[in-house]
Amino acid sequence: MNGSGVHGRAAALVAATWCALLAGCGAHHEEGQQMVLEYDPAVRFPAAFTSASGGKVTISTMTMAGGTHRDTAALFEAAADGWGYRAWARAGDAWTDLGPFVPGTDLVADAAAGAALQVTIEAAGASPAAPSAEVVLSGTAGAGLAFGTLDALAFTPAGVEVRAGGTSVDLACHDLPALPAGFHYAFWLTEVDDAGTAKGAPLALGKVSLADGGLAASGVALPEHHVFDLSIEADHGAATRSPLVCFRGTHDATAPGGGHGH
Repeated sequence: MNGSGVHGRAAALVAATWCALLAGCGAHHEEGQQMVLEYDPAVRFPAAFTSASGGKVTISTMTMAGGTHRDTAALFEAAADGWGYRAWARAGDAWTDLGPFVPGTDLVADAAAGAALQVTIEAAGASPAAPSAEVVLSGTAGAGLAFGTLDALAFTPAGVEVRAGGTSVDLACHDLPALPAGFHYAFWLTEVDDAGTAKGAPLALGKVSLADGGLAASGVALPEHHVFDLSIEADHGAATRSPLVCFRGTHDATAPGGGHGH
């Protein structure tokens, strides 16, 4: 995901910009908004399910739990053009390429029960000798495959706040958990109607730097009703917002005081 019109700034500069916003000076007008984005504890991460028998492993995004089918395919973001998902198995120190993995379609390949498995993002048409560092899923044959070690508890101390005014939007964050290699946090703006329904595709405001404590974006036209999202994106994901939205805040300019809801 690549944003445009975004300037990565150090945390000190973001803080200074916030002071200017509150004072009603600089590039921000006096009617700036301040919003705390809320974590969604129901956010789900990519996952797959495996079965192993007779030297074969099946990797699937579909499972049956309590008599109900569950498909996690929608939790995988689309890969960027020229990239795709690929599965791997390890025996000893050597990795074996199991071939392309398409979320929503079962992959059956040679692998022993208990073998280490990975699903990565790789350049399409390439024949790599080993998996890339962009590991989407990992686990063992015969068990579930998971995305890193993230869960609701990982985000418990984290905080995300947005201040916006004029055509500038600043985001500050603290205690966000580090992501697996090949992934980053991204900040998005979506125009919505007065019922909260999206009126168009989310606009990328940029990658969030944990080292700088946030980001600052300029040249942003803020709609009357809008939603800010903080999502998790693959470095080689498509230039669209992934399903992994972990923080969200909604601004309603018609609410008393131009307030916000969640």
